[in-house]
Amino acid sequence: MPSISRVRALAVLLIACVATAIASVACSRDDSRTSATPRRAILIVIDTLRADHLGCYGYERDTSPNIDAFAEQSVLFEHAYAQAPWTVASVASILSSLYPQTHGLTHAKDNRALAESIELLPERLADDGLATAAFVANMTLDPTVGFYEGFDEHAIVVDENAAYPDEGTRINQRAIPFLERHADTSFFLYLQYMDPHDPYDDPAGHYRTFDPDYDGSFDGSIGPLFDAMARRRPWTLDDRELEHMIARYDGEIRYVDERVHEVFATLDRLGIADETVVVVTSDHGEQFFEHGGLKHGTSIYDEEVRVPLIVRAPGTSREGTRVPNPVALVDVYPTLVELLDAGEPPASLDGHSLVPLLRGDRVDRGDVFTETAHGWSWKDDRMQYNRIPMAAIVRDRHKLITIQRDEFRDLLPDAELDPSARPYADELYDIVEDPRERRNLAPGATDRVERLREPLRTWREETRARLKAGRTFSKDERTDIQERLKKLGYLHESDEDDDARETESDGSASDDPRDAPSTESSTPREESR
Repeated sequence: MPSISRVRALAVLLIACVATAIASVACSRDDSRTSATPRRAILIVIDTLRADHLGCYGYERDTSPNIDAFAEQSVLFEHAYAQAPWTVASVASILSSLYPQTHGLTHAKDNRALAESIELLPERLADDGLATAAFVANMTLDPTVGFYEGFDEHAIVVDENAAYPDEGTRINQRAIPFLERHADTSFFLYLQYMDPHDPYDDPAGHYRTFDPDYDGSFDGSIGPLFDAMARRRPWTLDDRELEHMIARYDGEIRYVDERVHEVFATLDRLGIADETVVVVTSDHGEQFFEHGGLKHGTSIYDEEVRVPLIVRAPGTSREGTRVPNPVALVDVYPTLVELLDAGEPPASLDGHSLVPLLRGDRVDRGDVFTETAHGWSWKDDRMQYNRIPMAAIVRDRHKLITIQRDEFRDLLPDAELDPSARPYADELYDIVEDPRERRNLAPGATDRVERLREPLRTWREETRARLKAGRTFSKDERTDIQERLKKLGYLHESDEDDDARETESDGSASDDPRDAPSTESSTPREESR
């Protein structure tokens, strides 16, 4: 029988061995994490870029040779949807993976910031050890709103003294040095190019290639035209001017395509292209009278909410693959978290990781939703209402668009809702057979409409019930934001009219255009472009 001292010695030795083993395992885990290939990702958001104006999505003009080449090395999602057709709400959904009714930025006059309780994508990645940076060219993404939580560095690169600033170059002057500094480290870089947002005047003049014979006076600025429409005043735009407007928009796409190529070329030069996740998308599209409107924010037809989504994830994605499944921009957050091995995303996210689809698995992402609180409608060739809450559900190949009647009634109790007139009537489209949404199937498909209406209603109620309301801006903060946006051309006369109505004696806004002077207006175009 061994002595007590020998037993004690053996026990001490055993404890030491266990401790050494534990330490060895811990060290090996740390070593594996620190010695592993750095985790890198770039999220490129091209403002106001509709999917169907890119060559890789079937456009006939040569607007995007570099993005097209990138798509051949990546996975392209054919039906990706922004959660709102305007920047602030859409970008908030991208960075939070929450629908607008939950993150709370549903209207341009929300006058509030994102709630501090919302963990944004850059916060999650920064906490996991990635260097983070954001360089953007859209002044509506104001720091006051809380967009830059989690970014180690950020900048809005707008030149406030330039009428048509070369913002793409200014972004790359920040982005490329960042990549050079962090080539050997883990990083997340967010870039938001402003082109092809109006005014449509790319610095390189590519529109001349797309429309060399134009000799009219349209210079790319649509502010006056949009103001006239919004204020129910007479406006004119003939077919030739509209054709040139679209050529200018396409020219801006070609310009930003070159700027994006500079980022791709930098990754190649630094030797990290094959180790960097790259996502190319947009916050929303742009309309050119396909359904009677101009610019964006006022409808949820595909020209406004169907956006490109192209993902290159080395070691995961299949080159040149096209995915027909409807997906959403709220999916970007959980997808990047998984690709970057940044832990489990919060359970409260609305998005779903697209990694299974990137790998080629047969999975159903589920229903996709989009919405706007800025809906416009037309009646008797003039705008009738300009704040109609609209929502849509996309399931498989069908998309149902409805107005939120109860919310609209609360806004305008005396409004006349003609259930047979657009946009008050339900609209159902087959987005595969009818991508331009010209044939409303709802009148002859009442059963399908009802099957889609119920989950749309449930989604609306659930997302509103989960509202994470942030703080309200002070009067000085709001004034400062408005002044800067006005200087840069984002606020027009129509916005000032709304502000004036909001300060009427009863303290509430009058949004019924019956309060405005009755004027004769041109007929909204229904071009099939």
